Amino acid sequence: MKSRGLNIIRNQTLRKKISELYEYQYFFLAEDIRNETVHINAIHKNQTTAKLKTEKKYSSAQPINLIALQNDIEFHETLKDFALVRSWSNGRYEFGKKEIIEAVGALKNELNKN
Repeated sequence: MKSRGLNIIRNQTLRKKISELYEYQYFFLAEDIRNETVHINAIHKNQTTAKLKTEKKYSSAQPINLIALQNDIEFHETLKDFALVRSWSNGRYEFGKKEIIEAVGALKNELNKN
């Protein structure tokens, strides 16, 4: 397909599906990753770095001041926001993965016909 393009696929529906995956799905997944990375970096710099001591980055952390952190509403809201963004992103990735698996299966079926 790299050298001959989508023209080797006779099934118009499949051709459209693959085109949409490349032009739409991949673009927005990449855009989501970029936006999420910016968001996560802002959270990390503004909240976690100042309030948590990490031994291994992204794997374990201890509060610098447990009592202050327990009462820190901004920190709690930041964590909720982070969890929401992560959950939404995971849903988008799973949807994209499902679409790709379906397209690959349909493509294999189409190529086996020939």
